[in-house]
Amino acid sequence: MRLIGFLIFVFSFQFANAQLEINETKYDEGTFFAPPFNMSKVDFELTDLLANDGSSQLCAPMAITHAFEFLKRYRNPGFANLPRVADLDHDGVEDTFKDRIRYFFQTCSTDKNTGTLYRQAIGCMDAFIKLSAYQSWAYMIGPHSANAPAGSPLDAVQHVLRLGDIKYYVANQAAVLMGIGWYKFNAATQMWERTGGHFFNLYGYAAMAGWGEDQSDLFVVNSWIDYRSRPTNQYYDTIKISSTRYLAQGTVPSEVAYELTGNGFDFAGYKAFVEDIFVAFPY
Repeated sequence: MRLIGFLIFVFSFQFANAQLEINETKYDEGTFFAPPFNMSKVDFELTDLLANDGSSQLCAPMAITHAFEFLKRYRNPGFANLPRVADLDHDGVEDTFKDRIRYFFQTCSTDKNTGTLYRQAIGCMDAFIKLSAYQSWAYMIGPHSANAPAGSPLDAVQHVLRLGDIKYYVANQAAVLMGIGWYKFNAATQMWERTGGHFFNLYGYAAMAGWGEDQSDLFVVNSWIDYRSRPTNQYYDTIKISSTRYLAQGTVPSEVAYELTGNGFDFAGYKAFVEDIFVAFPY
């Protein structure tokens, strides 16, 4: 019951109903806190961790590194006592982005050709917090979740992800990663079939009152996008999350309810369907 009490105490809707204006767009509710630091293309400097074809499957270690940098140095109040990482790339400086990506590559059991499994990602996020003086609240929310907080039923976290789930944790500035599947349409079966996946960071959302659970804008940091030419206050993208009920063709798997569109998620012949979020919070 202790963790339930903690959940209610920490995750109160302190930001959720605030009006928000981003890039001259006015929203009825939302929150925005994308931090002003940039990790673009750092993964491609770690050549020994790249896939055999030269691509990067390091989206989970990248996103986890980004999330903990936010919690440690940019969140207010922050968590300055999160662990430091040793000089794993032997450049004479410890706890760099490259050190942390290497660390999470190892502790998340990432495969350089196939990436990181969902259960491995949330497990290494939880373990990292527990190495510090903090206690950890770290859980996957969505259909693939397998563990609930003590005293809570599994279906509190294991269910088809709802937009309200996303807003709830993002509004309280926890470390929130999203896991999506890349799906391709099979004309013979009229089904959307999963071909791969991706992790990225959520740093806000914004919505109009009439959108309800059908859609929202999300403010995300995506390791696939090169932000290096942008001003420091624009190291993020605004993308759209919308209900799969409005898809023009085909049937989606029962465990997904939303698709993403926008920069980094629009590829001919494929759709990005939302699967789970990964929430971590020290206390």
